[in-house]
This record gives sequence, C-alpha cells and structure tokens, in this order.
Amino acid sequence: MAQELGLPYVMLLEPKVTVSAELIEGASFMVQASDIAPIAEDMINHAVETMIDVWQKMHKRHYTFFATNFQNPERNTSIRRVLERVTAVQCFVG
Repeated sequence: MAQELGLPYVMLLEPKVTVSAELIEGASFMVQASDIAPIAEDMINHAVETMIDVWQKMHKRHYTFFATNFQNPERNTSIRRVLERVTAVQCFVG
C-alpha cells in the first residue's frame, strides 16, 4: 500500500518470506532474517533511522497564507496570530 501511495517504507522480513523484486526495489531499507539468526537489533534501529530520515526529507510543512495589504500592520499581526492559534500552523502574510 505504501508503494502505491508513493510513501517510503522499510522491510524487515522473516525467514522464507518472499516478495516481488519491485517491492524490494522500492524499499528505503530491507533486511531478512535467516533460519540461523534473527534480525539484529542494530539492523532494526537502522531501519527506524532510515524511515525517520526519509520521512523528514519528504515532509512538506503545513501553513496558512493571509493575503492582505500592509496599510494596517497592527490589524494584520492580530489576524495572523488568530490564524496561527486556530489552525495550529504557521501563517505567512503577503
């Protein structure tokens, strides 16, 4: 599902699990356990760190935009503050 939506994903596979080459190629990180050894904790940590890095790079910050003239800066500041409190995102004025 993540691949279909263009979202990043990591794969931590149990032994004998098979997935398509296309799914493996789209993964930001992939590791598979063997019958002899489970996935090491450092590999799990690496998968988590990879996911955080990839997600933060693609994240687009939300904001509001208040289009106005600049004749009344006091009013504009008050409106900007209200917008930021109501929406909980940064407001740009222009």
